[in-house]
Amino acid sequence: MITYKNEIPSIESFFILYKSTGWDKKGRKQKNQLYDCLKNSWYMVVAYYNNELVGCGRIISDGYLHAFITELILS
Repeated sequence: MITYKNEIPSIESFFILYKSTGWDKKGRKQKNQLYDCLKNSWYMVVAYYNNELVGCGRIISDGYLHAFITELILS
């Protein structure tokens, strides 16, 4: 069963999910950098399957006029 939550996932589980995308093939992104990005999101939805993080989508916004959907990840 897949469950959806509006929360920041653990740093470790997000890093594993992020690495599965292949977006950082040179390994330049650090866990703490990615986690700071999550904390600065305007809104986030994460998906868990059997308590394992399998998806993440987030919105960043200026809080007034513009918002962008970014990092749609699904393993």
